[in-house]
Amino acid sequence: IYTKGDSIEGLDQALLRMKVGDKVALVIPSDLAYGEEGASSFHTFHGYRTPPHMSIRCTIEIVQIL
Repeated sequence: IYTKGDSIEGLDQALLRMKVGDKVALVIPSDLAYGEEGASSFHTFHGYRTPPHMSIRCTIEIVQIL
């Protein structure tokens, strides 16, 4: 079960409002992503280094909740 705090704040806000079948294009601003520190590829959900002050663009679709 996904709960608040499991990821970056921008994903928390989106995922906790979505239901099965929803598909959204997100633009997560830096302050709701990795902020001024950025993140290493080890610490990011997308597997790439996120530079400081970088917003994140992604599309998420909820196909199943286990």
